[in-house]
Amino acid sequence: MRHALALLCVLGIGCTMDTGQGLVEIPVSVRGTDAAEFAGEDGWTITLDRADVAFGPLTLCASINPGDACESARAEMLETVVIDAVDPLTHEVGALRGSEGTVRSLMHDYGVSWLLTQTAPAPIDGASLVASGHASRGTDVVLFDARITIAPSRAGLVVVRRSLADGEEQTLTADSRLTVVVDPRPWFAQIDWDEFDPAERVAIAPDTQAHRALVQGMTSCCDRPTLEWD
Repeated sequence: MRHALALLCVLGIGCTMDTGQGLVEIPVSVRGTDAAEFAGEDGWTITLDRADVAFGPLTLCASINPGDACESARAEMLETVVIDAVDPLTHEVGALRGSEGTVRSLMHDYGVSWLLTQTAPAPIDGASLVASGHASRGTDVVLFDARITIAPSRAGLVVVRRSLADGEEQTLTADSRLTVVVDPRPWFAQIDWDEFDPAERVAIAPDTQAHRALVQGMTSCCDRPTLEWD
């Protein structure tokens, strides 16, 4: 619903976005994290060579609880961007468009959205997460690849909906700047690498503990992308 409403707004037909005190266009940047060796479970050490995360669309809401539709939308970035989550440098990727006022919650997908007007989630080029690297413990080394797609479970639903933590709330003005920060290390740290044969390169498959750990890390508290304001 939120994307359909945003489209109506763009077309000038009407929308429910809170107009606040004035319209704003806020630059959006992204930043990953240095993925040098980090600790996993049971003595394993993990290194990520690649972790591309599809992020968006993003909606910032005025209410504390965004609900399903975020009827009090404050600002939206309708585009999906791919974040290099192992790059600690900041890169500008797009803009939030909306109105001045306080934001207290957010909603976002991981590159796959399911609008009320569609019969199935819209496909994307690539996946929600494409990653590769290795896990090591002593002489054992597990080379791995991951390709994870996270889609809404029903039409109109958004994958991540959460209230903003301390420091993430913001009153939007024309001078606001947003950086979305992604740290993929906790997602991979929860994988049970003992399940894999070190003699083979592993493709993390659905219905495995590793796949579930990655999906849970990306969608559940408290390792989801965070907001930083300038």
